[in-house]
Amino acid sequence: MRAPELFLKPLALAVAVTSLGVMTANAAPKNADPAETAYEGTASAIDSKSANVVRSPGAPDLTDDEFEQSKKIFFERCAGCHGVLRKGATGKALTPDLTQDTLGAALQRLLDSGWVPRRHRGSRADLAALKDMTSRLIGRFVSTVEHSTRQQHGDGVLTRYAADLVVPDPVRAETAVLKAAAAHFVMRSTERRDLMERQRGVVGDLFRHFLDHPEAMDPLHRQAREQARRHGQDALQVRAVVDQVASLSDVRALTVHASVSR
Repeated sequence: MRAPELFLKPLALAVAVTSLGVMTANAAPKNADPAETAYEGTASAIDSKSANVVRSPGAPDLTDDEFEQSKKIFFERCAGCHGVLRKGATGKALTPDLTQDTLGAALQRLLDSGWVPRRHRGSRADLAALKDMTSRLIGRFVSTVEHSTRQQHGDGVLTRYAADLVVPDPVRAETAVLKAAAAHFVMRSTERRDLMERQRGVVGDLFRHFLDHPEAMDPLHRQAREQARRHGQDALQVRAVVDQVASLSDVRALTVHASVSR
């Protein structure tokens, strides 16, 4: 059963509003700037053209060009960490065990919750409805995970390595659907692409700034970079610069960028 777009779009908007970051799916150019490649995903050693990929029955319709582009992006940006079969490598598995029926049922549960607004026109009431939905969804996910973890590990103090977080499959499926909706309707929209391009430019400028001016780095990251320099560890020096940029809040990042762009 296909959910109407009028349900999905506000749902996607709320998920995007609560996201901590954004990620583009454009493949990196061959001669990419170091400031950009520092933030790129890891490529697979396997050539995407030689991979035998089977299209799942009932999967979303894609043209041959769209399918080949998607496959190329995955092998260049994702497979190196998440594995060619999506079962995980240095990165986590990309939930290949969640079937389309499971995800479809998860989407229907979300729509049947009564929390998803039926329309969104940008009014204050509409924005309040999105915030209410987001709060309810977060509360539901967090409480369910906490209850499941307590059921398995008991009522003691569960910190650090005392227990593994237990995320039930229905919650994993629902969050996967929300991520997909946000990616399709918000993150990959033309407007969002333009914004992300500008954001990538800001990140690149900041990386180059701190790379050229270590004295401008925060003490913690400056010390890590200096220690790496003394030991001749070039990669760790770059990592210290990356960590410096990643530690900036949005407001501080824009403030620093404005000051170095004058």
